[in-house]
Amino acid sequence: MGLDAIVNYKRFSLTTLFEYRTGNVIYNGLSTALDFSGAGIRTAAFNRERFVVPNSSYADPANPGSFLPNNSITTRNGGADFFTDGPRYTGVIENYVNSAAFWKLRELALSYNIPLSKIGVNKYIKNAKITLLGRNLLLFTPKSNVFTDPEYSAFDATSNAIGFTSISQTPPSRFFGANISLTF
Repeated sequence: MGLDAIVNYKRFSLTTLFEYRTGNVIYNGLSTALDFSGAGIRTAAFNRERFVVPNSSYADPANPGSFLPNNSITTRNGGADFFTDGPRYTGVIENYVNSAAFWKLRELALSYNIPLSKIGVNKYIKNAKITLLGRNLLLFTPKSNVFTDPEYSAFDATSNAIGFTSISQTPPSRFFGANISLTF
């Protein structure tokens, strides 16, 4: 969904474009490498101390085949022993899948129509405008997405995959610019 607005006041014009997306998920393969190296945000979430794995459970000894929520069994430690272990953490794909919903201020532009008297009398120029603009200025994601912009998707010479990231990508960028438009 897109929301845009244009506000004009005298010679100024302010235009905005907000975008909202929902209903999809993203796999953040980039974050497995960050967690493995200790650079991921979650590797420091518990101050690298022992912790209870969120949403974990254990087998109910009194009722075989049933599980109980884990509220007290902690990891052996909260450092590299846990986060570098593939079978227990980095190899579990669900640890890196989250909502790809977002609100984004996609574009903001402020324009000024220059009075022709300021640029001199000229029979050829009908209008002159200067614009300052920015793209990808604000991003709001669900709390479950501690990784990256959901539009930051994998791309290499062999694919244009959407919905997952890898360590070989450059980060999303915020752009600023200016332009001058002349109408003849």
